[in-house]
Amino acid sequence: MRGSAASARWIAQWLVGVMSIGPFAIGLDLAFHIFNSMPVIQRMRGEAPIAHVAWVTCGFLGVATIVCLKRRPLLGFLLSLAMAILYVISGLALWHQLTFYSFLAGVVPFIAAYAAFGPPEERTEGG
Repeated sequence: MRGSAASARWIAQWLVGVMSIGPFAIGLDLAFHIFNSMPVIQRMRGEAPIAHVAWVTCGFLGVATIVCLKRRPLLGFLLSLAMAILYVISGLALWHQLTFYSFLAGVVPFIAAYAAFGPPEERTEGG
């Protein structure tokens, strides 16, 4: 049964990695204006700096979550929970809507919890 927990860890690490690309790309855009100035990008650039900091922090939390899921699964689970909360709140503040990744952020802590705590042990009769 430990194989299923290892698979769950691998899936959680990949999902967090994919979710972390967006905050890092936005951080690069805020520094170097790499995206075209479309209305949604202009509105995003005009938001409060605390929303930008919170969004880019999601990227760093994602990297820490990936590492901790491998080395310290309980800490990785807690970081995935913190990332999910910050991802949804800062995403709402920055984009003014829930994105697909905001919904995905709500699923990742469940997968990370399964990876951290493992599947329930089967009870044997008489033991």
